[in-house]
Amino acid sequence: MPLQTPDASLGYGSDAAGTKRSRRLNQVDTYAFSSMWFWALLVLIWTLITSRVMGLPYYYWKLGKNAEADVQARMMDATLLQAQVALSYSEIRYPSLSMGAVSFVIALWGVSGFLYDHELLQATFLLFVPLLSVVPLRLWLARKLDGAEFTYETYYGLITRYRRLCLMVAAFTIFLSTFWGMIYNLEHANILT
Repeated sequence: MPLQTPDASLGYGSDAAGTKRSRRLNQVDTYAFSSMWFWALLVLIWTLITSRVMGLPYYYWKLGKNAEADVQARMMDATLLQAQVALSYSEIRYPSLSMGAVSFVIALWGVSGFLYDHELLQATFLLFVPLLSVVPLRLWLARKLDGAEFTYETYYGLITRYRRLCLMVAAFTIFLSTFWGMIYNLEHANILT
């Protein structure tokens, strides 16, 4: 019986080796927990979330402690404006309907990913859903800044507290994602089964 050559339409064999399309498709990777892009995106998103507070980088506030009063007043004005914008966006016309729709989508997303063992849905769930916990923290900060005394020390204290809370959420999210990704990879490599 003669040897059969692999079918080029399946993406391998001598005919498929020269096609650019098959090489590009082989490079597309939808595995998330074993992909460096997922982990880079996870760290990048949380770095951006924790480094900027109400539009200004946090290190501006640290440098502003030794700045002139005029610079401090401009920073507080810009932050207060961002806080007022955040508060104006938080006024939802139908809050119950909006919260119900968001809760339904999150529940469907989580059940579809974890119950049906879909890696990409699990990874995106662990990547984006914890970001929703930053929204109430941001609104809390906006309300506190809007009603706070207009001094640099007061603003700096509130912003530092907000950033610490965000850092705790980020650390917990990265730990949880890493732990689940490790379990998922070990389980699907048939090590744990």
